[in-house]
Amino acid sequence: VFAQDASAGGVLGRIGDSINNREGSDVFDAYSISGTPKVLEGAPSVSKPADVLSGSGVADFIPKAGTFEANIEALSENVVTSIYGETFSVSMTNAIYRTRLLDEVIGNVTLDEDSCFTNAGTDLADQFEQVARIIKSRDG
Repeated sequence: VFAQDASAGGVLGRIGDSINNREGSDVFDAYSISGTPKVLEGAPSVSKPADVLSGSGVADFIPKAGTFEANIEALSENVVTSIYGETFSVSMTNAIYRTRLLDEVIGNVTLDEDSCFTNAGTDLADQFEQVARIIKSRDG
């Protein structure tokens, strides 16, 4: 993988693609606690995009965008004849769906020993708390 190649996928994303392909199901999911790094990108049309978390939970759209989610979903119900329009529509609805799903799953997870995160009071501790929530939600 060459970082200079704009079409190259990320190493971890492609490893995840191979694991999912070998297992025959989605056992690998990519999460980011800092934006969408290239290393998590897999093969085009094979990988799901990485889920982005913030220190306080699931990275949400800007507050005003939430008021338009229902309208975006309603507009996306119709199939578009343009491949570009359909790709954009699927990407938007998937982002809305994944945001809601992750917020529901992670928001309901309680950690048994979270004092190490809450007492630290740093951004890094907040990010690790979200990682712990993801791990617990997958294990439970």
